[in-house]
Amino acid sequence: MSRLLTLSLFCLLPLALLGADAKDADTESLETIQERIENEGAVLLDVRNQGEWDQGHVEGALWIALPEFRKLNKEKLTKMLPEKKIVYCYCAAGKRAGIAADQLKKMGFDARKIKAGYQDLIKAGFVESKEPAATP
Repeated sequence: MSRLLTLSLFCLLPLALLGADAKDADTESLETIQERIENEGAVLLDVRNQGEWDQGHVEGALWIALPEFRKLNKEKLTKMLPEKKIVYCYCAAGKRAGIAADQLKKMGFDARKIKAGYQDLIKAGFVESKEPAATP
């Protein structure tokens, strides 16, 4: 009986862990994300570097390059980002967005990593902008 219980827990643990990460944008369609942004229930946060931002970014996105983002504490981020909205983090391929989203989650934000990179967002219909950088 003990072995059966141990085996059951061992098999169910990965499923529980998958559920714990269900708030990642990976499980949401880009259309859903776009609708939430349009309905003002969410914002985009671009964590790419200055050069990437200057080459193009999603219109309306907030921008904090990851190296600068890592230096900010909760108090500063609370002044820069809306606490009552979902913060969708994006970068070129997802790694930096994951780092930023994880840090924001630890601070109490509803932050989600977008696995799709910048180019994928543009291909999916997000509007591209080349406006100069403006931090939130």
